[in-house]
Amino acid sequence: MSDNKFKFSFQHDNGLYFVPICHYSMEFAEVIRQAVKEVQPDCIAIELPESLGEVYKTAVLRLPVISIILYQTSGETYYLPIEPTDPFSEAVRTAQEKEIPLEFIDLDVEGYPQHNDVLPDHYSITQIGYKEYVTTCTETVEISSDNRDRYMAYRINNLIDDNKKILVICGMFHYKPILRELQNAAMPFVKSAKKEEIRICDLHEESVREVSSEMPFLMSAYEAARDIEVYNSRIKEEEKKAKKVIDLSERLKSKKTEDVKTEIIPIEEKPESPKLHPDISKLIKKILSSFKGSVDLTDAELDPELWFPERMFKTEQQAKPKMNVRKFRMSSDRRSEILELIKTLHDKKTDQFLDRIRINYELIKQSEKFYFENTGEEIKKWQRRVLLKFSRNCALVTGRLVPSFFDLIVAARSVADDNYAYEFWDLGSYYPWFDDDSKYVKIKVSGDTLWQGTRKIRFRRKFPRKERLHKIIAKGRKNEKNPGDWERSFTDEYICSYPKEDIVLEKYGDFLKKKSINHLSDLNTKIEPFTTTLLDGVDMRTTVRNWFEKKLYVKEIKRVGGGADSVVVIFDEDPDDLKYPWKMTWLGEHNQESDMAFYSTSIYSKIVGPGVARCEHGGFALVYPPMRMFDVWSDPVYHIAKSKAEVLLLAALDYSLEKYVIYVAAKPPRSYFKTLAGRLGKKIHYIPIGQLSPQSLKQIRVFHILSTPAVRKYAKDFIW
Repeated sequence: MSDNKFKFSFQHDNGLYFVPICHYSMEFAEVIRQAVKEVQPDCIAIELPESLGEVYKTAVLRLPVISIILYQTSGETYYLPIEPTDPFSEAVRTAQEKEIPLEFIDLDVEGYPQHNDVLPDHYSITQIGYKEYVTTCTETVEISSDNRDRYMAYRINNLIDDNKKILVICGMFHYKPILRELQNAAMPFVKSAKKEEIRICDLHEESVREVSSEMPFLMSAYEAARDIEVYNSRIKEEEKKAKKVIDLSERLKSKKTEDVKTEIIPIEEKPESPKLHPDISKLIKKILSSFKGSVDLTDAELDPELWFPERMFKTEQQAKPKMNVRKFRMSSDRRSEILELIKTLHDKKTDQFLDRIRINYELIKQSEKFYFENTGEEIKKWQRRVLLKFSRNCALVTGRLVPSFFDLIVAARSVADDNYAYEFWDLGSYYPWFDDDSKYVKIKVSGDTLWQGTRKIRFRRKFPRKERLHKIIAKGRKNEKNPGDWERSFTDEYICSYPKEDIVLEKYGDFLKKKSINHLSDLNTKIEPFTTTLLDGVDMRTTVRNWFEKKLYVKEIKRVGGGADSVVVIFDEDPDDLKYPWKMTWLGEHNQESDMAFYSTSIYSKIVGPGVARCEHGGFALVYPPMRMFDVWSDPVYHIAKSKAEVLLLAALDYSLEKYVIYVAAKPPRSYFKTLAGRLGKKIHYIPIGQLSPQSLKQIRVFHILSTPAVRKYAKDFIW
């Protein structure tokens, strides 16, 4: 990269240095910091009205705590958020840290209307350079001057001094108009609006998640990268407050021993032991006196816990059995872990800038970890690839280089479920710094109030154990007299499946067969311009795509020869045979069920009820018609297979009566199997697992094993 690529100001005559910016952008906040370092100005002029100056400086001093400035003009209330990644906030903050004089040069107007400037993605600054970005934006659009531009030019002219360097920070589309108006030194005729009831408020934690212009996780990363030493000291102070550490050695040196004893030795009062009712004490004494050799006992010697069970002295609340209810951990429960994660992100800077693409990737990986901790479900590599590709396409459709926070959340829900999308949102919108002892009023503000075009998303989270289920499981566990009774009921001779899950699995197998045949038919469909016959109908897609030709296109559907009766679905190849060690071959119980071979988690890994085990498929094969499959895991013919997935594919090819075998996995099979299928007169149709619905895959991946067919009567009480 050239040295001139990252110059951060435009120098003009009379000691003026201009830094055009875009509001509420992390990249431009970093531009401000670098510009101040580069120019070392004697004064900083900011595009803000003077009436907000003192309040704005006070609010900026509270950073990283986010404030919001409220004021009224002509009876309407306006909100001005103060965020770490806002260029104006960064300019005022840096100026106060370096003790540089500040000038607020903008005109007070009735209100600042919201508008969306059509500009290239701010991330492009990190690739093409700041000056190239500003030149491209300002020279391609011609903007006329208004009263604000004239007033700011007048104020700048009054600040000009031969020996003074002035750094002017203004909006991107004010830069050129101000330059034109600098030649006119006369005071413009302008009318300023009066701002009333200007005050600072604290922004509620929930509002920060909703109204922040940048993703809160990104703002936290910027705060750490801005000054890592300050960030570390802030964390240490919080740890000290949380632990309340007292250095006794220092106190012992400065105080007398007797004084210290009274302070550091806590006196713990023992709770009074329960006492028996006087009538009960008399009754016990009377019973004891009837025995030979008995002695008289005092009331003090009558220990209630000796004569009566301990539970008789517990309150009703204490006597209730404690239920181990699983609680999903939130970002607030992982505060220290998130702070350490943010601490590592300051190293992920390219040149002068934080790379938001890398930060988004770290956010994705950490969300996967939290998702696994809460649900026990793992995001696969193919799902991550689909997420990145989907979010990238969403960004390109809207003319951006980097997906927005909303795009990433939608993509997370699309590749997994609402639980994963919620984990992503919970971490990405978590902001760690709030002032609990603040003297300012805390308010809630919605996104619709602050920004135009606010997009919303609703999460429909699923919890593995609801309150009803807690009671059922607790009741069931109570019937297990001895630990291990439920496990002992399992034998290989009588185990069976749960019929409702079999129906779901068979329906999904039929869906995959139809999907494959339809796809193969589409591949064989011939499309041509209409001449004499409509063939199998008009192809609307091709006709509309080539509308400029003024032709009608028709299609001829050529049905594929042969069908599909074998389906192989591979969730995880498990090459080490550690995660899914249990291998099984099942025969269909009737002519509407397929024979099935699968590998899964151990039958004893999750016993959820008497004779009910919860398992998870690593992969399975369905072959129809039933009652034909031998144990594929012990068949010597399949010794050429290098993995469990290949064993299932060999079995599907071997037992299939139709031409096509459906293979669903993260990656296609080896070319050897395509050759083998051809020799058998068959074809393997590969479907990437990422093309299928994650919700549907989740329904068929988890299944239950029952110890005997009799368990089917009550198994529903232990299955979720």
